[in-house]
Amino acid sequence: MSKEILAEGVCDLGNREVSHLRDAIHGSVILPGEPAYEHTRKVWNALFDRRPAVIVVCRGVSDVVETVKFASRYGLPVSVRGGGHHIAGHGTCDNGVMIDTSEMRAVSVNPVRRIATVQCGATAGEVIRETQRFGLAVPTGDVSKVGIAGLTLGGGMGYLRRKYGLTCDNLIGADIVLADGSFVHVSADENPELFWAIRGGGGNFGVVTSFEFQLHPVGPMVMGIQVTYSGDDMAVVLRGCRDYLATGTVDVSFNIAMVAIPPLPGVPPHLVGQRVVTLNGMHAGKDLEQAALDIEPLRRLATPLMDMSGPVDYTGLHTMHDDRIPEGVPAYGKSLYVGDLDDEMINVIKNAVRNGGPMSMAMIWPLGGEMANVPADRSAFGDRGASSVVMMESLWQDPSEEEPAINWVTSFYDALRPYAYNDGTYLNMAGLEEDVEAIIRASYGRNYERLAIIKRQYDPTNVFRFNLNIAPVDERIN
Repeated sequence: MSKEILAEGVCDLGNREVSHLRDAIHGSVILPGEPAYEHTRKVWNALFDRRPAVIVVCRGVSDVVETVKFASRYGLPVSVRGGGHHIAGHGTCDNGVMIDTSEMRAVSVNPVRRIATVQCGATAGEVIRETQRFGLAVPTGDVSKVGIAGLTLGGGMGYLRRKYGLTCDNLIGADIVLADGSFVHVSADENPELFWAIRGGGGNFGVVTSFEFQLHPVGPMVMGIQVTYSGDDMAVVLRGCRDYLATGTVDVSFNIAMVAIPPLPGVPPHLVGQRVVTLNGMHAGKDLEQAALDIEPLRRLATPLMDMSGPVDYTGLHTMHDDRIPEGVPAYGKSLYVGDLDDEMINVIKNAVRNGGPMSMAMIWPLGGEMANVPADRSAFGDRGASSVVMMESLWQDPSEEEPAINWVTSFYDALRPYAYNDGTYLNMAGLEEDVEAIIRASYGRNYERLAIIKRQYDPTNVFRFNLNIAPVDERIN
């Protein structure tokens, strides 16, 4: 069905059908032209300017059920907006039903069982704040603004990945509204095949309304890693990180960012605009004295421009980079997994970064540790054998900057392809490739066939397709 025909079908619904939906839910139904529409339809990445036919701001599970039934009744596809931070703008859609879960944000913690129950609209920061009241945490990302739902369903890599694995590795149960409007619970014992699929399989199988996470003792104070080196020392810093990780403790997880320093609070004026290499992360151990010793080598890889490493509040650590990528600015990015960070690859990265624009960023997230100990078939996420994931992003504010920004990402990505671990990518940072379906298949590897069969069982008409889509098994292109 073309967008034009679908749009006409939506218009033909008329006020009566929309009124029935409004009467059936506790939340809000927002249509084009209404005051809240322009704000609510937007996602973080302004590269995407999509216009849903209907936006439903849900306040609870019953709202989600009624909205999915409404979409099914009139043959409308569904997008689901949690945090709205995916690089490919998947939280919104054209001419479909957009389910906004931002008012479903409750977080409940059982400190005895070390379990958190989290509604789908909560952000990572809200989960961190509530769990930290009890000195507990679940692995999340490296910033607080990202939505917990999308993060979990796509895997979830953060500062605890080497110690406690991915976010999805710590998922022990979930509630899901399926494409037919039915409501199910999943766990290792209940609907186990669907439980397997949502741990890395994205939003392909329904609207996950609630998550149950296993928590771990972390914080409230941890040893933070916040050290900045000159871009001139990039090669020696990257080699030093590689060598450190070969012998370092799994308590340590950190990200390497190569970026021009923006004019942020606390940044000395003489450093603004300078291209630097920063290490941002933490040591998860309780013994801060030992943690300080363990991270010391990372603080003397070269002469630091700034070093703010030291004891830090775990909650605050995850807000330090919230403004790294501002809301409402166009962004373009890709990622790929790489093998060993050898000297030849380091030179490729160094040359690419040197040619980046003022709002370009390259990141290397070293992997391994506990996340790598999970077999590829244990969850949908798949193979964990890569040493690192490399991400490249560009932002722009003036339309004239769009083409060079995109070209930089593309050329960087192409230059790194010969060093790729496989043909896949981290799917929470994917969707802008030329052949998205090929990337999805490669990223899931042998798990793809199983996922397509599960998709056929739970969403045979592909209602949930505004995502990194896995088509139902009989719709796949072979």
